[in-house]
Amino acid sequence: MRLISASFVALICASSAFCAVGSWSTNGPEAAQGSSLSVSPAAPDAILLSASGAIFKSTNAGSTWTRRGTGLNSVFQVWMHPTLANTHLALSAGRLYRSTNGGTNWSAIGAGLPSGATASLTRFSVDSANPNMILVIDLYQGVFRSTNGGLNFTATSIPGLEPQTEFSAINHDPNNGLNVLLALCNSGLTSTQRSFFRSTDGGLSFVPVPTSNIGCALDGFAFSTTSGVVISNAQRSSDSGATWTNPITMPNEPAVYRNGANELYVFDRNGVRLSIDHGDSYSNFGSGYIDNGTDLSSIGNIAFKPGAVPAVTYMLSRAGSFFKSGAGTTAFTASNSGLIASNIRAVAVHPSSSNVVLAGWGDVGLETAPALFRSTNSGASWTRISSGLGLDEIRDIEIDPNTTASVASTVLYAAGWDRAPLNTPLASRRPSIAKSTDGGVTWSHPPISAFAGIADANAQGRARNIAIDRSSQIGGTGPSQKVYFSTRGRITCPGTGAGIVAQTIVGPRLWKTTDAGMSWTSMDSLPAGTCTPGSFGAYPVAKDIVIDPSAPNTLYVSTFLALGSETTPTVANGVFKSTDGGATWVHSSNGLPRVDSAIPTSSVRDVLALEIDPINPQILYAASNPTSGGGPGRVYKTINGGANWTLASTGISGQDVRALLIDPSDRTKIYAASGGNSTNPGGVYFSADSGITWNSTSIALPVSSATALAMDRSGAEPILYAGTNLGLWDITQVADLDADGPSNALESSAPFNGDGNQDGTPDQNQTRVASILSLSNAQRAGSAADVTFSVTAIDGDCTQINDASTYNAGDVGPEETSLVYPLGVIRFELLNCTRATVNVRYHNQSFDSSYRFRNFGPETIGNPNSVAWRDVNATRNGNLWTFVMEDNTTGDNREEANRILFIGGPGTDQFFRNGFE
Repeated sequence: MRLISASFVALICASSAFCAVGSWSTNGPEAAQGSSLSVSPAAPDAILLSASGAIFKSTNAGSTWTRRGTGLNSVFQVWMHPTLANTHLALSAGRLYRSTNGGTNWSAIGAGLPSGATASLTRFSVDSANPNMILVIDLYQGVFRSTNGGLNFTATSIPGLEPQTEFSAINHDPNNGLNVLLALCNSGLTSTQRSFFRSTDGGLSFVPVPTSNIGCALDGFAFSTTSGVVISNAQRSSDSGATWTNPITMPNEPAVYRNGANELYVFDRNGVRLSIDHGDSYSNFGSGYIDNGTDLSSIGNIAFKPGAVPAVTYMLSRAGSFFKSGAGTTAFTASNSGLIASNIRAVAVHPSSSNVVLAGWGDVGLETAPALFRSTNSGASWTRISSGLGLDEIRDIEIDPNTTASVASTVLYAAGWDRAPLNTPLASRRPSIAKSTDGGVTWSHPPISAFAGIADANAQGRARNIAIDRSSQIGGTGPSQKVYFSTRGRITCPGTGAGIVAQTIVGPRLWKTTDAGMSWTSMDSLPAGTCTPGSFGAYPVAKDIVIDPSAPNTLYVSTFLALGSETTPTVANGVFKSTDGGATWVHSSNGLPRVDSAIPTSSVRDVLALEIDPINPQILYAASNPTSGGGPGRVYKTINGGANWTLASTGISGQDVRALLIDPSDRTKIYAASGGNSTNPGGVYFSADSGITWNSTSIALPVSSATALAMDRSGAEPILYAGTNLGLWDITQVADLDADGPSNALESSAPFNGDGNQDGTPDQNQTRVASILSLSNAQRAGSAADVTFSVTAIDGDCTQINDASTYNAGDVGPEETSLVYPLGVIRFELLNCTRATVNVRYHNQSFDSSYRFRNFGPETIGNPNSVAWRDVNATRNGNLWTFVMEDNTTGDNREEANRILFIGGPGTDQFFRNGFE
C-alpha cells in the first residue's frame, strides 16, 4: 500500500510496531499457513491460532483476526484456558510462553524444561479438568510435567527407552486427566520399543502399551467423550488406550472427536471425512472449503465452537484459509479478514499500471493452496486468482515487457509446482509453468506433450525462475517469442553396477520456447554429477536465469546443490554462462566461495539469486549461500561477465540472501533480501554505490524477512515490495541522508534545530547520531523527534547506525508482567563495531528511581531460546542515559561478529508516572 502522509500512517499502523513513511507495513494477502487452533468454553466467540510463525486471535467467532504476540516466532501450538478467558499458552521450538491478558503480552515460563540450542519442544497437553497439570514433550529429551500451570517442570519416568527415541505426540484423556497417552517416533523401533506409552498417574510415569502396528504417530490421539474409544495412527483402542487394534478402513491421518458426540472427523490433504462408528467406515464431510478454486483444501486442524447448538465447525487449512460452517450445516466459507500469514515467494508490479501487483505463495509442501494473489490498488486489498491455474505454489512471476500498454492484454508467465492433491495421478498434473494473456486474471498451461522428452510434469519438479527475451518479437511487434524457465528437474542414478557412474538427466532443468510457450525444448547441458549405483549423487539445480540485454544469446544461470551422499560434493555449481542461447554452458564461478574453503576442488556454494546490470551487462551480482550450514549468505560481483567474482557484501547480515534487485531507474542502487531468526535477523539491504557498501532498510520488517523483491518506480518516491512468510510488505522510501533509518525530515525536527545531541552538526548529517520518536510521540501524527542517541567508538569504527526506530516492547519479544515501557523501546544496529558508548537522551522527559534501562536479547549469543529482558548497566543524568554495548555479549541480538543489534529502553514497575497515561 502507498504510504502518503503521517496521519494516514498513524491510522493504519496503530496496532503494530511504530510504522511511518520509511518503515515497512503490510495489508495482505489475507491467507494462512496454519499450524494450531484452540477454543475455550470461557470465551465461546474467541479463537486462537498459530500460522506461519505468528499468533492470530479472533473475538467474533472468526469473522475478523488480529495478530497477537508479534514478538513470538515459529509458534507450533497454542492453547486457551477452559475457565480463564484471557490465559493462553504458546509453544515455540525452544520456549513455552504464557499470556494472561488475552494474547497481547507474553512471558516465557517453564523452569526445568530443556533450554538452549538443544531444546526442541514440540507438543504440550493440558488436563482440561485441572489446567495446572501440563505435560510438554521435547523431541529428543522426553516428557516434562508441571503441576503449577507451567511455572516449573520436572522430567517424568519412562523406563526402557532405546537410543535416539523421538517423542512425537502427547494427550490427556478429557474424561480422566490421570490417563495420558504418549507416542514415540523412531525409525529403529523394535518389538521391545512400542510406539505408544501410557500413564495412569497424570504423566508422572509411563509404561509401554502393546500395539499391533509399530508406527510413527505424529498427530496425537483422538479421545471420544462418549465412550472409552481412542483413535491414533490407524489404530483404535476401546479401553482408553490400554489395548489397541487396527480399524479396518481408518486412514492414518489426524482425527478429532466432537465433544459430547459420537462423531469422529478425519482430516488430511484430500479433505475431511466423518465416521460415526469409530473408524470402521466414514463418508466425505463438508463443502466449500476450497482454497485454489478447484480442489478441497488440505485441512490441518478442526475445532468446534463451544456450546454452539446447532453445531458450528471451524477448520484451518495447512495452506490457505480459516473456514467456518454455518450453524448446523456442513457448508463452509473462508473467513480471513486480518489473517495475514501467507509465505510470499514471488512478486511482480505492472510496469505501466503500478497499482496492479501480483504475489505468489511458495513453500506449501504437499498442500493445495491459493498460489497466486492479485491487487489492483497497490496492495491495499487482494483477490485470489485461480482460473485455469493448476499450480499449488508460485516461485516467480514475470511480465512480458512488450505487452504492457494495456493491463487487459498483458502477457505474464508464472513458475511453480502442481503437487496436490496427493491422489492426483502424475499424468494429470499440470506442467510447472503457466501463462496469462489478460494481465493475470486467467491462466492456461501448455499440454505436457509440448515439452519434448518427458512423460509427465513430475519430471519437471518445482519451477523457480523465468526469463523473457524482449528482443524476440516477430517483426518487432507483439509479445516476446523466446522465454526460458528453470526447474528442479529429475536426475537419476543407475540401480545396479559398480564403481562411480554418471547420473542421468530424466527431467531437464532448463527449458526454452521460441514460439511464446506453444512448444518447449530442453537446453540442459548442465552437469549431472556422479553416483555409486543405487545411491544418489549431488547435482546442481537451476535457479535464476538472466539475459544479456545487449546480446540476447548470452545467458547466465545460477544453481544450488541437491545434495547426495557425498561428504564434500565436488560437482560444478554456482554460476554458468552460455553464449549460444542455452545450447551449451560454461562454469563461470571463479572467486565464488566453496562448500569447504579448505578443499579447493569442493563445489561452489549455492547461488540463490542473480542479477545483471541493464546498462553494463558485464556487471552481475550473485547471492552466495551456505549449501548446508557453514556461514551466512553474501553478495558477490563480477565486472567481466562472470570470468571472476569478488565479495561485494560489506554491511549485509542474516542467514542467507534469497533475492537481489537493481533499481530500474538508478543502476547504482541494488537491494538484497536476507532471511534470519531472532538472534540473527534478516532484512532488506540496499547499496547506493554499486555494491561497495550496504545499509539495512528493515524497520518493522519481520525477522524472518524477505525472499522476494519488486519495485514500483512510477511515483515521486520508490515503493519497494518484499515477500515474507507473513505476507507481502512494502515501504515508501524517503530521503535519509545518513542512512540511519529516520528520515531527514524527522531528524531535522529534533530539539535544538535538529541537533539533538548539541554537537554542532545536524543529526540528519551524522551516521553515528539518530533522532527518533518515543512511543508516546509515535502514536501522534505530526510529532517531532524526541529521542536522540549517539554512539562513540571504543573498539571498531562504530560510526554507521542502521534502522534506528521505536517499538512497543511487546512487539520485539515477550514482555515482563512486572514492568512497563511507557516510552517504548529503541532498536538500532551498529556496523563495524566491537565496543561503543551509547548516550540516549529523552528530551522533555523526566525519570524517577523506579526506572531502569532494560535490554531484550539472548543470554547466550546465537541461541534464540535464551532471549529475555535484563537490566543494562546504565547511568542516568536527568533524562540522559549512558551505557556501553559490546559485540557478542549478553543482550546483543546479532550473532555475527563486529555487528551489534540493541533493543531496549527505560522500564518501570508503575504505569502512571510523570504524565505517561
